[in-house]
Amino acid sequence: MSINCVLKGTNISLSNGHKVIEKLKVKESLVAYTVDGLPPVQDERLLGINRISNFSGSFTHEEVKNVWKNTKDNHLLINDRLGITMEHFIFCKRGLEYFWTRAENLEVGDELFTINNTFEAIRSIDIIEEKVDVYNIQVNKVYSYFADGYLVHNGAPCTACAACGTGSGSGSGSGGGKGGGGFV
Repeated sequence: MSINCVLKGTNISLSNGHKVIEKLKVKESLVAYTVDGLPPVQDERLLGINRISNFSGSFTHEEVKNVWKNTKDNHLLINDRLGITMEHFIFCKRGLEYFWTRAENLEVGDELFTINNTFEAIRSIDIIEEKVDVYNIQVNKVYSYFADGYLVHNGAPCTACAACGTGSGSGSGSGGGKGGGGFV
């Protein structure tokens, strides 16, 4: 199960268009982004530590390795557009620093990197208390993707079963673990 998720219905930027996250298939090619100066890691302890003061990077195309589904009782709604769990990492600019941070640490006025190669200011962050289906994907190598136009990290691999994070998952099994999460 993965707790770093976006809501069902979130548009994911693919190499050839967009698709809602719940319709993604393993091996589909999506748009990712490599941030220069930040190592591509999945370890959440390391992910939130590194910061840079000069921003550059490059768009890449990466394959979907796994897709997970879960349910959550609450989430954030950013700029009336992106529904995201509080634990999910998102790329942020605050003042003169650029870094990955958990969505719960975002502030109005922070800026988020977009698929348009620009930063967009956060105008609103709402906490929504409702049970919803959420999804996450694992991306090879770069570990990022664009959700509703914003650069997000895929977070740590699912730990519900032995297949997650090993590359042996087909994306069509069922996972165990708390919360009923698992492969879709």
